[in-house]
Amino acid sequence: MQLKNILKETVFFRVILNSIKEASTYRVNHLLSFLVILLPLIFVLTLWDSVFAGKNIINGYSKFSLITYYILSILLFDILYPGLNYNISSDIKDGKLSNFLIKPMNYLFYNFALRAGINLMYSVSSLFLTFIFIILFIDSFYFPSFWGLIFFFLSVFIAFILSYIISFTLSLISFWTEEITWLNVLIDIIVPVATGALIPVSFFPKTFSRIIYLSPFPYILNFPIDVYLSNRSDEEILSGFFIQILWLVIFYLAGKILWSYGLKKYQACGG
Repeated sequence: MQLKNILKETVFFRVILNSIKEASTYRVNHLLSFLVILLPLIFVLTLWDSVFAGKNIINGYSKFSLITYYILSILLFDILYPGLNYNISSDIKDGKLSNFLIKPMNYLFYNFALRAGINLMYSVSSLFLTFIFIILFIDSFYFPSFWGLIFFFLSVFIAFILSYIISFTLSLISFWTEEITWLNVLIDIIVPVATGALIPVSFFPKTFSRIIYLSPFPYILNFPIDVYLSNRSDEEILSGFFIQILWLVIFYLAGKILWSYGLKKYQACGG
């Protein structure tokens, strides 16, 4: 049993390292994609200057905190995006899943290792570009306290796992349908709004924002950035962590159920 666990851990970290190597070949693309952000960022600075004319706070945000919100939203969105995993869909549809079922590694953890490896490389690029943004817009950038930074990284870590579990669970729908493009289009419409990637959720009408907060999406992006900006009290931070973990458990259990039933269907069809 101990040898089996060692083999699993070795394979897990090997998958992460291979993903990092593969992602590193696209590091120039990462840098260019971030550099393209600079132009709209200048526009956003000008926009919020106009919006905040004669005002200090709007919906709990200062001008500096909103500019910081926008920068962090751009840097974190791709890392935390809970979209469909087309590798999982392809493995199921093309029968390649059978190759993984005979390997000494959990398929859920294997795909997590892939995603972690790719995003570790992406995060390095993000940190580098964040440093550039801070230098360029240092007068407009909000800096939290030490503990605010610790809680921010913790919330991002949980949000990353939650995002992956949501992505994995939704991708298992491929067991029952070969075409999932429609679902990805729906996610692409809902997620930028519900996560707060476009604007903070609190800027929406109260009824609409309350509905959004009934979903897990605000706790993937909006909540971590609010923690960074010190927009949440200690009680709200603890409550937010609890809700993040609650949604994680819900989607994990839902994923296990879908995986169990989907695998039976897959094997019944000769997979």
